[in-house]
Amino acid sequence: MPPDYSLHSVVVEPSDLMSVTSSLAQSQRDLEISEIGDLVDENGTYVRGLTNIGRELGLITHEDGKYTANSDMALQFRQANREDEKQKLLKLRLQRYRPFISFIKNLLDGSDTAQAAQEVRVFYQLGGDVEDIEEQFITLAEYAGILNKNDSIKYCFDESLLSRNYFQDLGRTFQDGLVARLFLEKRLDEDIIAYMDEESFNELVNALKNFGSDPNDAVSAAARAVETFQRHLGHDYGTNNYSGPDGIRQLAQTMENDNLTKDRHQLAGEYVGEIRNNTGGHGVDPETDKHWNLSEEVAFGYILTSIHYIRSLYRWTADGHLIV
Repeated sequence: MPPDYSLHSVVVEPSDLMSVTSSLAQSQRDLEISEIGDLVDENGTYVRGLTNIGRELGLITHEDGKYTANSDMALQFRQANREDEKQKLLKLRLQRYRPFISFIKNLLDGSDTAQAAQEVRVFYQLGGDVEDIEEQFITLAEYAGILNKNDSIKYCFDESLLSRNYFQDLGRTFQDGLVARLFLEKRLDEDIIAYMDEESFNELVNALKNFGSDPNDAVSAAARAVETFQRHLGHDYGTNNYSGPDGIRQLAQTMENDNLTKDRHQLAGEYVGEIRNNTGGHGVDPETDKHWNLSEEVAFGYILTSIHYIRSLYRWTADGHLIV
């Protein structure tokens, strides 16, 4: 069952929340609600709002009518003397609080703060007023150094990676063949590039150039590079017949049987070969008679895996070094 969430219709100051949590961490005993009120010179609804959101975020625990700091955080709060240290601790808890993460995601997807708060309120059944949820999440985010809000939202992190268009933009960058080749030069050592035949290297270049516009074709190109590399490595360093095996998975098994690779290389080859088959590298899916749909993200991840699989194969077979 997913956890239950609830926020009171009262906005509390993050600095008060962190001050109370620090005091509870330092206290030699659990405190009652009235004693917490004395700590912040407040009472009634505001103090209950503090304890409510403290419990929501996992900063405070409540038992038998008394409150204490969460045992997982108490030591860190006792050691956090500066305000910036407390801000980092709040950020740690916020990133584990699903309603808050959903709120930030909604903002990144284009919702304004009121819309984002309303969506979170409904989805997580938070209760409370939308305006209070909106203000509370913004004040928490600003205190924790996640964003700043004046006329518009300014994030304190690079949100470009989180854009829905990120991989499309990345794909357009790699359409420049020079960028694709330099990317490979950065990830494959010079001796591996020198060993690799030009056709296989060009297949990897084409995979990078095309993953944004034709993910399936990019995966097929990367897989052809892997398969050709396996055959060459097997011919040069092994004794088995590498002309017969069909596909990456069979070649990986042949290399292991030839004592050229370790079992983890075999497992990696199974993965690289299976993804290639699922995306139409060897035709349609035999169970459905259809092609699998492939996203740019998966295609790019497959290309990276293929590059590093090639690197790992060569380093062990040629040099006896185990790398991932």
